Parts: sequence; C-alpha cells; structure tokens
Amino acid sequence: MRKITTYLLLVAGLMACANPQPTTQYLAAETNLVVLYTTDNNGKPIPVDGFPRQTRVEVIMDEQRFSVEGMLAIRLHDKTYFLPDDNLTPDSTQVVQEQAVRMLVAASLIDDTITSHVSGLARKDSIYTVLGYDYLLPNGKVNRYLVEGLGESGYVYSKYCTTSLTHTTQPTANDRIHEQVRNPFGGGKASECDYMRV
Repeated sequence: MRKITTYLLLVAGLMACANPQPTTQYLAAETNLVVLYTTDNNGKPIPVDGFPRQTRVEVIMDEQRFSVEGMLAIRLHDKTYFLPDDNLTPDSTQVVQEQAVRMLVAASLIDDTITSHVSGLARKDSIYTVLGYDYLLPNGKVNRYLVEGLGESGYVYSKYCTTSLTHTTQPTANDRIHEQVRNPFGGGKASECDYMRV
C-alpha cells in the first residue's frame, strides 16, 4: 500500500513539473493602461491592446510553448498575450508604479480621505514623491495620490498632477482670447492665470 501511495505521489509531482499551473498576478505600470502584445509569424511582438492596471491575469509558466524573448506569457479573456515582467505584480495594491508627480496647479492636500480635511497646499510646478494612492478608477487611473514633499504630505487628486516632471508650456485654443482681456485695475494678465482642463 505504501509503495502505491509513494508511486502516485511521485507521478503527481512529475506531472505538476511537466504542466506547471498558471499563477495569478496583476497588471502594473506608470500609466493607467498596460500595453499587451501578441506575435507575428516571425515571433516578433506586436502591441495590440491596453488593459487597465490592476487587471487580474494568469501567468503561463510553459516556456517551451509560449516564449518571446524578454517577455512573459499571460492569459486574459481566453487569449494569450505577452508583456515585460516588470508590468506584473503578485500584490494588487502595488500596481501603481509612479515614483513622483508634478503639480499642474496649486491644489489642496487632504490628510483624511473620509472627511476630506485639508492639511496643506501643494504648490504649482512642485514635484512630490508618491507614497501611495486611495483607489483606482475602472480605467486604471488613480483617484488620489498620497504624496510627500516640501515638508508636507497628504492626498491630492490625480487630475491636478502629471507624471511628466519637466515643465512645458503648451499653447491652448483660448490663449488669444486671454491675451485680449484688459484689467483696468492694474492687476496681472489673464493669460498668466492657471486654467485647468477638467
């Protein structure tokens, strides 16, 4: 009886090694969408779809059947895709990979996401270190980042931030209109005000 049990365990172990089970992981990136790839007839990767980060996927461990150099095979919606391994994480709370954000406009820092208590002011064009986030929207975008910088910390809405850390002035369609606004009281120029596209 012991020989049969030992034999069955040995056979089961060998079968598990021959057909490894997929492992569950989550898509992770510095942007809200993670680009997935398929292959052409020559085995070269072709970008096909973008899926929101925190999407649950199965990593395929059979390297003989599914291999593209430098990429892992995953299964999602009954299709096989490939992606770099740094776009996967086993922890669903570690899918946001941004290290820092720059403020597009001045915005309130919130220390309590339940009551939205304001604890400070994030300054325009300042760079803040990302410590975390409250939750992701269905499209993979962060609702509010938990940031720290200039001696302050708190949550700030992502619509007031950018991951581009260099300041660029992009002309808008309304610039000509704002240049024409006159201030009879001697204040600043309307064209120099912060206009937030929401």
